[in-house]
Amino acid sequence: MMPEPQKAVASVMIHPDVRRHSRISRAGLLVLLAPSFLFAKTAPAPAAIPAPVTLPFSPLVHSAFTLPYPNKVAVETRAGDAGYQFAIVTFVDRDLFIVDTISTDDFKGGTISVLGALDDKKLLLLLPAGIDVLDLKLKMVTDEYATVSPRADLEPQYFQAVLTSTDPLSVIAEVQPSIDADGVVDPTQHSLVYDEVVRKKTKGRISLIHPLKEPPPVFLSTDLIIYRNKRKDPSEPWKALDKSLSAVRHPLCTVLDTAYARAAIFGIALSQQCRKAIVFSIEGSNSRPALSCVSWQDGRVTPIVVAGGDLTGLRNLMVSPSGKWAFFTASIDNAGKQWMGHCLLDLDAALSPFPRILASASKNDRVAWINGGESLAVFSEGKISVWVLPKNTANIVQAKDAKKKGSRQKRRVQ
Repeated sequence: MMPEPQKAVASVMIHPDVRRHSRISRAGLLVLLAPSFLFAKTAPAPAAIPAPVTLPFSPLVHSAFTLPYPNKVAVETRAGDAGYQFAIVTFVDRDLFIVDTISTDDFKGGTISVLGALDDKKLLLLLPAGIDVLDLKLKMVTDEYATVSPRADLEPQYFQAVLTSTDPLSVIAEVQPSIDADGVVDPTQHSLVYDEVVRKKTKGRISLIHPLKEPPPVFLSTDLIIYRNKRKDPSEPWKALDKSLSAVRHPLCTVLDTAYARAAIFGIALSQQCRKAIVFSIEGSNSRPALSCVSWQDGRVTPIVVAGGDLTGLRNLMVSPSGKWAFFTASIDNAGKQWMGHCLLDLDAALSPFPRILASASKNDRVAWINGGESLAVFSEGKISVWVLPKNTANIVQAKDAKKKGSRQKRRVQ
């Protein structure tokens, strides 16, 4: 049974998973044991999150996407033989939203992600077969692009991509040729490509050599790519690339090489603003899922413990546009009873490794961030739930402390 959604995080609770976790340091244990008043000046408790606004939403949402526009998200719906429809959901106020549906014959559907906006009317969409420019005003795809396949006889298959520049329009994508006539995928042709979309040029390519049926872990962000060629080989180092696919040194790779040497990593969400990463991994021989917060500023690895049982799976791992919040949907086993919960972690306050459980979850839920004040939208069967996140409490307190300190210094001068 799922525990009640949490309004605040207990700063002195020590979950059994934390006590027996091998990576928690003595200093980290003292932090968890210390009374909460010790944090007053350095790490204020996260602000309470108001209850969500829940509104009816009848279409069955196949995918939901964060948009760079304020107060908007995108959804892709699918209804039987009607095929895919792409729609923009605009939140007008607390109790009202508008849905603008874009249903065109040239829209293939099956969108993997919205890479970004070219302007206030054009979106860049990533699909398995390539990249589309979708004109929201004309309600049609105005341009298409697919990278040059490593094998001339096969079309490229896109797994993921990230928009790195709008001038010139450039993306970094993970691609592989589609299955050949014999039903075989050639793992030697798996690669990262750096493409200029409008100019239709491939500016760089890095091969991802890996065993058959064991794809490499690749994690993309606007300014940083983290990957290694073999998921489970401790001798294979983690590597970092910049947005032009040039090799760079990054402290996160050092932490991953040491703290996760024998772990298979299946998810990394980066917050460049907080210099932290949320890492989902399977630990060694016991094949036990683990979730951790990694600070590449000081190398600290903090286990994240979801109350209510043992973590068995994870989905929807993502960091907010501001980099201050991490969201994920956790699958939990509680003495043989299975449940799922939507969880939120304040990366900026980082008071404890216990995320807040916002609500129970379903495997069919779809989630997207809302820009323009930063909110979270969860599309469930027949409804939308929107959480409006509080302002950054740590920064507010630091600003107040700085203001008080300045006032004291000013009084001394006078």
